[in-house]
This record gives sequence, structure tokens and C-alpha cells, in this order.
Amino acid sequence: MKNTNLLSIPVLMLGLLATSCSSNEDHPSVPSGAEIRFSVVAPQAPRSVSKPETTTASIDYFLLNAFTEKKPFITNLDVNKSGNVWKPATTVYWPASPVNFYAVSPDIKNTSTGKEDNSFLFTYSNNGGIDLLYSVATDQKQTDALNPKPVTLNFRHALSRVAILMKSTNSQIKVKIDKVTLANILQTGEFEFPNETTSQDNKVEGSWSAQQNPVSATVYVGNNEVLTSESKEFSTENYNFALPQTLKPLVKNGNAFEGSYIEVEGVITNENDITLWPNNTTPAENKTADGKGIIRFPLSGQDEVSKWDVGVAYIYSILINEAPGLSGIEFNVTVDEIDYNNNIPLEN
Repeated sequence: MKNTNLLSIPVLMLGLLATSCSSNEDHPSVPSGAEIRFSVVAPQAPRSVSKPETTTASIDYFLLNAFTEKKPFITNLDVNKSGNVWKPATTVYWPASPVNFYAVSPDIKNTSTGKEDNSFLFTYSNNGGIDLLYSVATDQKQTDALNPKPVTLNFRHALSRVAILMKSTNSQIKVKIDKVTLANILQTGEFEFPNETTSQDNKVEGSWSAQQNPVSATVYVGNNEVLTSESKEFSTENYNFALPQTLKPLVKNGNAFEGSYIEVEGVITNENDITLWPNNTTPAENKTADGKGIIRFPLSGQDEVSKWDVGVAYIYSILINEAPGLSGIEFNVTVDEIDYNNNIPLEN
């Protein structure tokens, strides 16, 4: 059964002073208005899984680009937080014309970026360890000559959160986990910012395209971690965030496997630590070179999940209660979805 939890992005404003620079000679360096100031809001983390997500309290950097009159106004400006004050690399002042701001955290300067008129996009290679956030504030103007209101940058998650939980409730066996992998996960893609403000009332989202480069991403490496009746998360160390993508079905082709799936390496023993699985009847494709067994769980088709969407967390809960090849493997996989753009229970 799929449980859909909804997450609200809280309004937690920090008074931030941000300055930036004019990067285009069409915009004179002589100030035409007051310094541009910002308020920053980032999503909070759900209670359901571990908390690697960036929040308003933990965000400490963003990269800023902006346009005015369909021309670049700010290009790749570093803005860092010092205490509760944001310290940009250089200073920029309000121009006479409205400004469209595009912000990303933590950084995309080492990726391929593209701009056309008021649009902004970048090509990104995901390593699984960064909670990539984005924000858009369009048609912004100076509101007061002496003390203008800050521009609110309401950040959202650009990636999908993937969590893998496992447990075993069979007291007569020990399921020992050595390694967990996400197989055939697309690593690179092109992200295009929306051309609307990502306010708390506006649910507009950015979009990914041209996803490619399948990789096998190691989620967990351990040493005979024994499953218990309490679910343990196996996605806290290496790979927490995935590129939004369509998930291909798990298919066996000869001795090879295709599609997107979870691969679990380990052994199953009895109470006396005598190995039950793998054994001499276990197919070669289900064994590692060092004698561990391999179990594969499809990522798609579980509770009608066929793709990972922008800003949604997918929690895969796996129950392993039998040894494969003995009486068959008894397992159950459910997927909870957490939509970061709406209401779900949050950490206090």
C-alpha cells in the first residue's frame, strides 16, 4: 500500500543582507537604488526518515544569477552565510527595471549552465550526497529608496530523496547485510528553472530532461549487519538524493539483469550462524565472488511507483523473512511518498 504524506515548507525568515555585482556593462556600476536584500526559506525535514535534507537553519550558501530587461544582471555570484547575515562576494544595487532572480544551493559552477532571455538551466551530474535546492523570484522591484523589502528566496528540492529500510521478523534466521546498491540509476540530466516565483502559495516546479549515464550507486557498505524486527535505514551514508527519472522494470536477460532495482548483498544463517543461503543450489548470478548472496528488488512497479519526481521522497521498506532457494524468499516491499511541496509531519 502506498502512503502519501505531504510536506509543508515553513515560513521561517532570516534577515539576510546580500550584495552582488553587476556583470554586464549595460548596467552601470553607479548605484541607481538601494542594496538588494534577501530573505531565505528552505524546506524542513520529515520525521519519517533520517535527516540529511538542507533546512533554513542549515543552508549556508547559494549561487545567484539574475536578469533584467532580458539581459544578464548577476552571473554566478557566491553568497555565503556568516551567522544570520549573508555575505556576497561583491555588491549590487537595484536597477530601475524589474529583476528575475535564480538561485541554487549549494553550487553548480562546475557544471554546464545555459541562459536565454529570462530562462536559466544547467546540466548536473549527481553524486547522491548533495541536497540540491533551487529558488526563483521573478519581476522583483525596489520597494523603498532607503529601506526596501528583502527579496524572498523560497527554496525547493530539485532532486528526489530515496530511502531504503529493511527488517526481518523471523526469529529463526539471521539476515546479515553487507552491501546495498541502487542499480542502473541515471546520473546526469538538465534542469530548467521555472519562470515563475517559487512562493509558498505557488506550486510551480522546475523540470529535468535528457537524463542519462546509468550507474550503480552504493547506498550502504557494512559488515554483517543483522536485520531485526525494527526497520533500519540503509541509505544514510553514501547516496541519499537521486536524479528524478523514469524507472525501468527489472528484467532478467540470460544471466544479466536490466532495469532499475535495489541490489542487496549478504548471507542468511540459522540461529547458530550456520549458513542457509547462498548454498550450492544458488545460481551463479545470485552470488558474489566472495560467497555472498544477492537479492534484487525492483524500484518500479512497487505500489504503482514508476518514476521519481522532483521534490518527492520515496521510502522503500523491505521485509526479508526467508532464505532464497529453501522455501522461497518471503519479502514485501512498500513505498511511502513524501511530497516536499505540500503538508507532511515535520521535525520540530
